[in-house]
Amino acid sequence: MAEFRDLSSLLDPQSIAIVGASPKSGWPARIWSNLQRFEYGGKIYPVNPNYETIWGMRCYASLDELPEVVDHAIIIVPAARVVELLRQSHRTPFRSATIYSGGFGEGGDTEGLKRKEFLQAYAREKGVHFCGPNCMGLVSTRSRAILFPDVRLSEMREGGLAIVSQSGGLLGGLVRAMISRGIGLSYFVTSGNEADAELSDYLQHFLKDENTKVLAAFIEGIKDAEKFLQVAGEALERAKPIIVLKIGRSEEGVAAAL
Repeated sequence: MAEFRDLSSLLDPQSIAIVGASPKSGWPARIWSNLQRFEYGGKIYPVNPNYETIWGMRCYASLDELPEVVDHAIIIVPAARVVELLRQSHRTPFRSATIYSGGFGEGGDTEGLKRKEFLQAYAREKGVHFCGPNCMGLVSTRSRAILFPDVRLSEMREGGLAIVSQSGGLLGGLVRAMISRGIGLSYFVTSGNEADAELSDYLQHFLKDENTKVLAAFIEGIKDAEKFLQVAGEALERAKPIIVLKIGRSEEGVAAAL
């Protein structure tokens, strides 16, 4: 039997730290705006050593200064800085985190691969889970955790469809199309390079969610076939269909995926 990661704190966080928070326009500000628009009920902690206050709230200089271990940290800083701030932390400051930046071996560069290996080792040692890196975040409509940097989601409503995509840009367009057609969503996730949590882990979480009736996936590649087959079998038993778009099957598709 395959082992799956417990992604409850990642997908339904009750507290969030925004690392790289800034009052300027950009992804942190957009995510903050979405959290306010959808009335996220958990605690939010901005983190940036360059500010004392942001958005009318205290801004913390580091993860170590947070008054609690947060369920989820969204980390929107350059790749080298991600490794630096995790190494500098004297405790495990979060239960899960999303790494938005690229630079973790996507192109096969040596330094990037070392950063990816660091994230994987950190996850194993600390018992935490990562979404990404090189992704656009995630959304849980039930917990109102709208951690996706697109402010065109105002009409999004809760429903029974959950999506995981290995392409962030494509998922944004797909979700807006769903919204325009009145299709409700329970979750959507951009899994990025999957240094830790992978496609089948998200699908497994969706399966266990009573409110999710249909699963969907945009797949460039499957890392662990056994896990995917196990999820597919469970979905069949539960009568929850999985709708899959698999790209990269043609020569042109392979080139595009790379």
